[in-house]
Amino acid sequence: VSAALAAFVGEIQQIPPAFSAKKVAGERAYAVARRGGDVDLKPVTVQVAAAELLRLEGDYALVRFACARGTYIRALARDLGRALGVGAHLAALRRTRSGVGTLDRAVRLDDLNPESLSRALVPLTSVLETWPSVTAGEREAADLRLGRAVTLGGVNEGTRTRVRVCDLQGNLVALAHAEGSRMQPFCVF
Repeated sequence: VSAALAAFVGEIQQIPPAFSAKKVAGERAYAVARRGGDVDLKPVTVQVAAAELLRLEGDYALVRFACARGTYIRALARDLGRALGVGAHLAALRRTRSGVGTLDRAVRLDDLNPESLSRALVPLTSVLETWPSVTAGEREAADLRLGRAVTLGGVNEGTRTRVRVCDLQGNLVALAHAEGSRMQPFCVF
């Protein structure tokens, strides 16, 4: 199992499961699959940073994947079973991390109160820490908050990417599409 898992690390091609939210001819794949229709999904490129066998008990394997957004763990289980020459599916799935959110920071609903909530909340800028950040002056920040595009430095010319724009005090002003130095906000704060 460990040897087979090694082939799933890196940039791989994956066919999403039939019961997924991917669209087929304008309709969600799961809706087509529930009706018994044929679902023909094309392979997508996904990034898997790590695949580790934690425990093997009888017919069950406990596996930890570290992967990028858009990766279907159900499809990884299916494909692992195929690679081993046996059938495989998920018996359980537990997300242990999403961005900066981890299980050790999680608060059980029954334990939620003002004190636990204040300890658990993270600044919005840290949730988006993987996004490039640019700083806006007072005037540009005001324009961004009104939904206006502004020109700022800090992003490579010729690239189009999403950025977080902060004011001079480090407060999040907007999320923007950046094309070179032009920032077009799509979400303002």
